[in-house]
Amino acid sequence: MRRSSVTIGMLIIFIVGFAAGKYFMLSYENSTFKSFYWLKDPIILNCHGEDMSLIRVKKALRYWDDMGYEYKKYVHRPDKKACDGPKLIEGYVTLRKADPDQLDFDILAFTTRRHASAEMKGATIYFKKNTEGLELLLEHELGHAYGFTHVTIPGHIMHPNYDIMGKRFWIPD
Repeated sequence: MRRSSVTIGMLIIFIVGFAAGKYFMLSYENSTFKSFYWLKDPIILNCHGEDMSLIRVKKALRYWDDMGYEYKKYVHRPDKKACDGPKLIEGYVTLRKADPDQLDFDILAFTTRRHASAEMKGATIYFKKNTEGLELLLEHELGHAYGFTHVTIPGHIMHPNYDIMGKRFWIPD
């Protein structure tokens, strides 16, 4: 009887500790504009395909490069093996097509990130069909891959609403 009580107690402590850690991490992400950083510049990998134009990607990468956020290299036509592997690849920002049922009707794209504490390990950007060429969408999603969260300032590149975002970038007070 005593052994099962100890096991249940340990399980409760683990669950409470996990929930508290998740709460504090989400609080940190929601209260900090630049939540994460890369120790090494990421490699950008185009697993989206040929409809993700080289010109469009270079323009988006130049945008962030001008802001001081660099990348190691861009691979426009990677090996099939690289794109068929894991969805999140350490050291990479991977561009991919979203599955038809992966995004809600009003979501154009989204970015998943893997991190250890505040250090970025990898990111994947998923695009809804026929959105890859939209002006500023890739710039916005690369902002998430570089560790930024949304801000609700009209005209800011990290605004969550595509119709309200703009080309401007600054770190809010």
